[in-house]
Amino acid sequence: MDLFRAAPADAPATSSSPSTFEPLGDLPAQLPPTRTCIVCGKPITGRIEKKACSGKCRIIACRQRRHGALLDRLAAAEQALAAAAAAVEALRQVAQQGPHVTASLAVPGRVA
Repeated sequence: MDLFRAAPADAPATSSSPSTFEPLGDLPAQLPPTRTCIVCGKPITGRIEKKACSGKCRIIACRQRRHGALLDRLAAAEQALAAAAAAVEALRQVAQQGPHVTASLAVPGRVA
């Protein structure tokens, strides 16, 4: 018998057909999990990677993602502006103390 050839037609199958599913013992048959649309919650049919049930829901989901990303960037920019405003205020306080105070400040790595 050649190992690289298919088994003869009269040979018994080594595994059961995937179309027949029998539950084991007393356990109920497990159905595949149903996927639902991330926008409206309707069941999704078709490709596994689909997250929306229709083109309309897909566009709504994309806009929601973009809106969320824009809000995240806006919050980060506001935090950066607040930190910059605090740094400017600290520099103003140092400047108001006069030139004699700024000369006594030690800057690391700089030789006076």
